[in-house]
Amino acid sequence: MRSGIKKNNMNKKQRIIFTVLVLIIPLLNFAVFTVGMNGEMFVSSFFMTKTLKDGSMVNTFAGFHNYQVLFRNLSDFTGEEAISFVILKNTLAIIPVSILTTCLSLIMSYAIARKFKGYRFFRIVLYAPCILSTVVLCMIFRYMCLEGGLLYELFGKNIPGGQGLFSDDVVWKIVIGYTIWTGCVINLYFMSAFARLPQSLFESAELDGASETVLFFKIAFPLISSLFVTMLLSSICGAFGFFAPVYFLTNVSQKSAHTIGYILVTFAEGNSGAVDGRVGLYAALGVVITIIGSLVAIFTRWLGNKLAVEDLEY
Repeated sequence: MRSGIKKNNMNKKQRIIFTVLVLIIPLLNFAVFTVGMNGEMFVSSFFMTKTLKDGSMVNTFAGFHNYQVLFRNLSDFTGEEAISFVILKNTLAIIPVSILTTCLSLIMSYAIARKFKGYRFFRIVLYAPCILSTVVLCMIFRYMCLEGGLLYELFGKNIPGGQGLFSDDVVWKIVIGYTIWTGCVINLYFMSAFARLPQSLFESAELDGASETVLFFKIAFPLISSLFVTMLLSSICGAFGFFAPVYFLTNVSQKSAHTIGYILVTFAEGNSGAVDGRVGLYAALGVVITIIGSLVAIFTRWLGNKLAVEDLEY
């Protein structure tokens, strides 16, 4: 009797230890990188940082001053400041591009999974951007846009100014083009989901005369709609941190192509000419973008749940 009680107590202790060991790392990660960093960002948005002559830094409470400056800058349509309406417009413009690339990725993954004509070739071509680094892809795309490159020969010869496709008026279109080019790839999550679908469903529908369009919209898509909503949500949220193509394809002076993610990264690197008071201003920007991104994510999730088909079994 006592040995049984001791054994149960030992098993209970082992389960508690196992649970603690499993949860401690994600809980620490959440505490440091979610609660800690966002909390510090929120607090910093109410302070101004001043650098003294001896190099030391002093924080002084500024109330909502940083937010006032932020909204004043975001209403600046000239784009002269680092933070202006231009970066907000460009960042929001990435959202429909993200939706487009996610939809195209879904369609292409379906075509490969269904083994359309030439699927072996496109499986290699469309999967290549997934394994190449962003730096390599940007370098390839940049060479294509330089004089003598394919895109330059097609679109850049007649652009005035001598800078070709990298002129201030065109460079943002280059960033969008690169984003679509690298976004139209095979998504491994979609491929895995399509691979799990019973082929008998498609065979039965084909015997009934269903076209490939009907197979996609009536069978394949409803069965993976929940995954599509999740991937779409992730893609849209990533738009608020979009910076890599801007970083590698533009320069600091081309403010017409800057995004919020880009100016935050360059500010953190010290490349944006950070001066007194700018830390609180950028912290305020982070808070505002977090709120906007959260609202967009909630709306996207709500809309996705309305469109997704639930309770399907196969």
